[in-house]
Parts: sequence; structure tokens; C-alpha cells
Amino acid sequence: MTAEAQFWVALPGSTEQPLGPLDLKEVGARLNAGTLPKTATACEVGGTEWVPVQDILPKPARKLGSRFKVIGLGAIGLLVVAVGAAVAVKTLASKHKALPIVAQKLPPQAKEVVQSRLRADLYEVAALPDSYVASALAAEACGGKDVGVVLGWARNKDLATLKTSGVLDLTSSPQIKAGLVCGEAIRKTILAPSVVEVSFVEGEKPFRVSIIRATMPDLPTELGLVRHNFSSLAGACFKTSDSKTDCADDAQATFHDGQTWVFGKVAAIEAFARAYTSVRNELTTTVDILQETIASTTDADVIEITAKPDAVPWASPCEMTGPVEHKREFLEACFPKGQEKLLDSIVTKVRGLAIERDILAKAAAYHLGFVLLARDEDAARDVEKDLQDLVRDWRAQLANSEPEMAKLVRAKSDFVRDEFWKAAFDAFMRAMRGMSVSRNGAVVRLSIHEPLRPEESKALKEFVETRTQDQTATSKIIEAILQGTPVPEKSLGVFVDADVAAWMSLPKATEADCDAIGLKVKALSKDVPIEQFGMKFKMEQRFAKSACSGQAWSAEGKACGMAASDLTSLAACKAPTNVFVQMASRKLQGAWVGDSVEPDIEKAERFWVGSKLDFGSNGHVSFTTSAGGNPLEGDADIQSEGQKASFKFPIPGRTDRLTVTFAGDDKFTMSDRHTVITYKRATK
Repeated sequence: MTAEAQFWVALPGSTEQPLGPLDLKEVGARLNAGTLPKTATACEVGGTEWVPVQDILPKPARKLGSRFKVIGLGAIGLLVVAVGAAVAVKTLASKHKALPIVAQKLPPQAKEVVQSRLRADLYEVAALPDSYVASALAAEACGGKDVGVVLGWARNKDLATLKTSGVLDLTSSPQIKAGLVCGEAIRKTILAPSVVEVSFVEGEKPFRVSIIRATMPDLPTELGLVRHNFSSLAGACFKTSDSKTDCADDAQATFHDGQTWVFGKVAAIEAFARAYTSVRNELTTTVDILQETIASTTDADVIEITAKPDAVPWASPCEMTGPVEHKREFLEACFPKGQEKLLDSIVTKVRGLAIERDILAKAAAYHLGFVLLARDEDAARDVEKDLQDLVRDWRAQLANSEPEMAKLVRAKSDFVRDEFWKAAFDAFMRAMRGMSVSRNGAVVRLSIHEPLRPEESKALKEFVETRTQDQTATSKIIEAILQGTPVPEKSLGVFVDADVAAWMSLPKATEADCDAIGLKVKALSKDVPIEQFGMKFKMEQRFAKSACSGQAWSAEGKACGMAASDLTSLAACKAPTNVFVQMASRKLQGAWVGDSVEPDIEKAERFWVGSKLDFGSNGHVSFTTSAGGNPLEGDADIQSEGQKASFKFPIPGRTDRLTVTFAGDDKFTMSDRHTVITYKRATK
């Protein structure tokens, strides 16, 4: 990996467009400044593998400080995890002010515990719909995919990306449905739509598990479960159809202790269960810092607490509000420059850090606060002074940049979260201008708080209630997959191109379907006269297994094919369709006129410039030369696997295919041996 390498960086749990491309230097700088979470993932531009963001950095550049984390679980209580020298706490809507004994059941080398409401990235949603909860649990607990996240990510992606990422298989994948069935079974019994994630190490192996609270006595066996005990605790493995063993290390598994359910890969569950059943009597002394820090927090909806922090994410208010496609510009306008020494100075004087915020979608107030537990009162006075300097510079930055920030926030966007922040921007700016610093003993607080005005609260509530297109569409898609009914094309069209949505909403040809139609073709091809050999070959190609399996095949097309009595009637039936072919056919459909030729050879120009191509909806193509006359017609047999397509040119005697490269919806180039012809869509 070179220093010049560029990366896409995805924020944890986010459905938004990844950041980037970023080089290694910028990724390292953001990590060290605390503006990029260490739990983010990265993928090299042009690559397909996503890895923890810290894994792409040279070892000397990483900040690997271990830490403690504590998480408020409501009915579960607070979980504390020892991770070396530092300590952190995360709580969501927690009223607890002390650390519980549950911490003694966690792995001794636990690295991280993160608790949040499911889909905490949805700032604009006050309460999650049931379908979202089931989908999130499919990913967190059942080893499946969160359909809501996938759909949000799919918006504005090109067709090739949708194919390689598996989005096109979303509505027909048995694994997706199995995950949703599992998630729905759990959803019906959960005590709260929240989850705890524990990352830990045993030996040198990293593991991760998820913990939820649910009243279900067991999971349904039809999910492919194999009963298995983990360190005497009742549990099970999720066995896949292609698994050679019942409980392979990489299979999804679970165990439960009463209403506490733990999910993860088999190896992770085994390691976690060993620690869970080996209760230790003593906790690391750094838990005292956590107790002091959490005691200084308010009853905010979300609280994150860190002991001995490596950095403070001061820019998080700016990053949270910045529009998806203008995050970098917004951050540069929002946060003051040249603060590195001051911010580093503050961190060296702090033992504990809490970040708390309220869910703005509840339309009560904008609230975000930083609570810093200093080493002692003298250090707290220094931190107080440093924060006052930071606030002074920050206010000056905001005063100079507010017009630019407003312009960026109010720019046109297809993202609901951006529309949400447009509605909340005035309250955000008042809160930022009114930020204040206070101190009580060794605790220093930076408060960014502003109640919403009545008219703002009303407008925000109306926005949350009316801007439900994504939620409604996602819910309908999830419910259709769960019930095994056709997925609404209109709902899919909220996230992907209309033609892609149409293709995804169609049923897909199964292996059994392809075997059956293959036998049909074989039977109809027996003893055909020699003049039908061409049609026989064509039908064999059209319904070959490689062209059939997994492709969209309408119920009408399938019924027509299976009822065909001869090759001629079979040829009239719609065959399984590749999504690229469908898109290419849609783009080509209609009349085109030859516009130019390269190289500019007079003979070629006379033949091609002014010629006409007409692609019909029935798959036929006609060609008329520039001199006019009767058109030549034939079956276009369009093929495509990406941005290019090819078709059979209807000139007698030609057996080769001409390649088409699209340049938007109204122009394409066509290669004919050494000549490149540009066609433009004919105007009426």
C-alpha cells in the first residue's frame, strides 16, 4: 500500500455516501483529531474489501490506546468493559449513575462496548417503525443484512455497483429473507429497540458479539438452528444450507441467560460464554473514573463516556449537521482552524470525557454537551480557560462563515437527513452561537443547548411526520420480503432507477425453472426441419442455464414458455432477462440518426451520416441507409454487462455484433470495424 493510495471511508452504521476519496495522511489526521471514529471502515478506491480504518495506516501513525467503555442498557443495566489503560462509557436514554456488577461477566480483554438505539444513524426518526427494527436485528443478531441500510446506501449508485454489491439480489435472496424472519421473531419480544456490541480479544483473536434484551424463550427452529450449549448456557447455531458442519467457527450463533441474548459468530460466542460464566470479583481501578464521569452527566438521550481519552471529537456538531455531499466544505466553514495545540493541551489534562446529546427529531431542543473530568481542580481551571479560548475562536469562525454554511445546508439534496437539518439549521446556529463553558470542581462542561421555538418545533414535527417516503418505501419492501409477496416496484423506485426497480420487482428464475425450460427446449427441438435449425440454436441460447438462473422472469413469460407447443410459439414468449440487457434495451429503444463518422472518410460518411436505426420494444431493429429505401430488419438480440451493449446489425450476411457505448440517454457511439459512428436520438 502506497502513501498515494486513496480510500473511501464509511462511518459506523451510516447509510450515507462514504467520505472520500481520502489519502492516508488525511485519514490519519482525522483519526488523531477525533473527527473520524475509530470504528469507521475503509476501502481502497477500486477495491471491494472493507477493513477497520486503523488497519490501513502505518503502525506508527495509529493511536491504539486501549480503553474502558460503559454502556447504559435500560433494563439490562450498565455494562463496563476493560480494555487496557483508557476507559469509555456509552449510554442511550439511560437514567443510571453508577456502574453495575454486569461488568464482571465481560471478557477480561474486551476492547469496546457500544450501545445505541437500533439505526441510531437516522437522526430524522424519533421512533423506529417495526419493520426497521426487524431489519436492524436481522443484521445485529441473525447474521443477515439490514435491508434499510442497504436501500439507503443504494441511492444514486450506478448499475455495476448495485450488481457487485448484491443490491440487485435483495428482493430474491433466500438469505436476506431468512435474516428478516429471524429479526422479526426477535422484534416481537424485545424489551427495547436497542443493542449492545462488545468487541474483545482472546489470545490474539479479535471477536465481536451483540447483546439484546428479549422475553422470547427460544428462537424458532425453522430458521435452520442447531441446538448447542456454550459453557453450559443454552444456545444454538444458525446452520446455512451449504455448511459442512453444524457449528463452524464462522457460523452465526447465540446463547441466552434469561432475557439476556448474546449473538455473534460461533468462535466469538464460545469465547464470550467462557468469560460470562467465569465471574471475577474485582474490576480494574479505572472504573472509578467512569463512576465519577457518569455521575456528572445529565439525562440526555445519548451519552458517550470515555476515560483517559486520546482525543475529543470537538468537530462532531459540525460533522453531524453537514450535508452529505458537502461535508468537507461544511466542516471547514464550521470549525475554527489552527486549534491543534490547544486541543492537545486539553486532552492531557483530562481523565474522563462524556459527550451527551438529545434526539432532535423529538422536536424539543438542540442539545449537545461535552463533560470533561480533569485530573484535579487546578487542571480543571486550565481546561476551563482553554475551552473559553476555543469558544471565542469558534464563535468568530461561525460569524464569518454562517452565510457559506447556510448556503451548503440549503443546497439541493436527495438525502432526507439533509432536508431534516435544513429544518433545524436555525436552532443549530443559535445553539452554537450561545455555547457556554462552566466548571464545578474538577468537572468542566461545554454546553451547546438551544430550545426550539414553538414554530420551529411545529415545523420539525411536521417535517418528521410528512417526510416519510423513505420509511414507507422501506417498510413496504421489508414486509413484502417477509410475507413472500411481490415487492412493490414503486417502493424500490424510491432508491434505484425505475428500470432497475422494475427488474428487481419481478420474480427470478430458479434453478428448477431453468431446468424445466431447458427440458422444454430440448423436447421442442427434437426432429425439427432443417430450416428451423437457426431458431433451435437461438432458443437454446436464450434459455441456457447461464442466461436463465437468477434473472428476472415474469409469471406471464414463464407460463407462456412452459405452455409453448413449438419453437415458434416459444420464441414469442418473454425469456429471463438480465438487468443490464433491460437497461440497454430501454436506452436504445426508439429512433436514432447517424450524426458523424470517425475517421472522416467520404464513402463511410455517405453511408452512415443521416442513416436511421430504430429499436422497437419487441426486440427488433431496423436500419435505413442515408439514401433511404426499404429498411433492413432483424432481431437485435441486445446483450450487455455494463456501460456497453452490443446487437446484431440487420444486414444480410453479417454475423458479427456491433458494440454500442452510451453517452447519456440521447447519444451513443457504435464501432464498425475501423469506423466509429455517432448516433443521436431522432427528434420529432
